[in-house]
Amino acid sequence: MAGGTLRTTCTIGAVSGGDLIAYRPGNWGGDALDDLYRIGEPGNLNQLISGLANAVDGTTISFPLSCSATLGGAPVPLAGLVMADAEQSGGDEYVEATIPAGAQWRMIDRLRTDGCISDTTVTRTGQTLRLTGPAAVCPTGPAGVAFMEDATSAEVTLQGGGVSAIALGVMLFNDFGDAPETYGAAGALYSPGFTGGPVPQGDSSLFGSTLNTPTQPATRLGATVDSEGAHQPSAAADADGSDENAITPPARIAGRPGTTYTLPRRRVHRPGERRGLDRLGR
Repeated sequence: MAGGTLRTTCTIGAVSGGDLIAYRPGNWGGDALDDLYRIGEPGNLNQLISGLANAVDGTTISFPLSCSATLGGAPVPLAGLVMADAEQSGGDEYVEATIPAGAQWRMIDRLRTDGCISDTTVTRTGQTLRLTGPAAVCPTGPAGVAFMEDATSAEVTLQGGGVSAIALGVMLFNDFGDAPETYGAAGALYSPGFTGGPVPQGDSSLFGSTLNTPTQPATRLGATVDSEGAHQPSAAADADGSDENAITPPARIAGRPGTTYTLPRRRVHRPGERRGLDRLGR
């Protein structure tokens, strides 16, 4: 990003209850995570290995997890961590995590076969969230993605009747510009808020509740910010749409050597700002 390397590092501590092995969602036909996020083709052709599974069927595995991120070697804040069922849970199978006080649980994604009514039970007890699969699963799913807002560590547990797998990761929001290629790949990390409330205490239904979605960051230039994974250079700086433009481009300027042109400033005031301050208009 912008000439630097964005690096995320997650570390697993001592594992109790057995051994962990890597798991590729899609190995079992009912898996939903590979239909939400994958590399390559759908189904068992997914090449994204994103799960950690119990090496022995029916075992309960626990371990601590901590994550961090750096940009060009300098630490950057994480928006939080994510947790999902990587191998479709059913019956008494579940995945869960406990996050530090002050962090918050939100549900941000989900999937199940159209027409299927089987649901995942979302159980919150204090700072612990458990996703338990139904007795009868769908052809695909039901599965959800939980967001640990403002958390950089968690205590993780997975319980399998047979194989059970959990997917864990970090969440970062990034926005790139669309200036001409000569300007370079300018980008920024940002932290939005979220619509809706956090996961309530007790049991709730994954598909019976409203998902949280990101809102616009409080500090920004332009009407909106939309996250993307790469620079979008364009000669007219319009590849990313007009909703992110902070200023209205001036009309054609006729200049002569040795003269200057000053772009007029707009006066924009926020509630509580002193009236004597100027800032670039959104």
